Amino acid sequence: MLTVKFIVDYLFSARTKTQSASSETRRDYALTENNDRYVYNRQALTENNDSYVYNRQTLTKYNDKYFYNRQTLTENNDRYVYNRQTLTENNDRYVYNRQTLTEINDRYVYNRQTLTENNDRYVYNRQTLTENNDRYVYNRQTLTENNDRYVYNRQTLTENSSSSSSSCSPAVNSGGKSRLFVQNGLLAFTLT
Repeated sequence: MLTVKFIVDYLFSARTKTQSASSETRRDYALTENNDRYVYNRQALTENNDSYVYNRQTLTKYNDKYFYNRQTLTENNDRYVYNRQTLTENNDRYVYNRQTLTEINDRYVYNRQTLTENNDRYVYNRQTLTENNDRYVYNRQTLTENNDRYVYNRQTLTENSSSSSSSCSPAVNSGGKSRLFVQNGLLAFTLT
């Protein structure tokens, strides 16, 4: 009877140990799976964190690029406005220069006309001066002729006065064919 009980106890103990070992093995597997899942989750979390950091860095780069493009756009707009103002100033200067050139051309034309008028007046004055000089020469010649006639008349009058003071004696020329005498204040000739 004791032997049977021993055998039964042994078998029961062996079964219990087997079940216990099986349970421990199952627990070890479960623990290993949990550890593996934990490690997997840690790796996945690390990857997610790395991806998050990468995305944050990429977002920062995009933000920096956005701000750079905004600044560049602002600079380009400022340059555009500056160029528009410069173009306006250049256009205004061009219009001013065109107006100034027109005024200078008008002044040149006016001066040319004035010069032409002055030249015409100069030519007219030269012609008038020439005419006056000619008239002056003519008058000088006429005056000389008149003076010569006056002297001749004075000489003739003197001769006539001399003839009259000699009792109207006839003046006989060297040929003896004519004579000159004064009668009643007139000079007369007789031919013989």
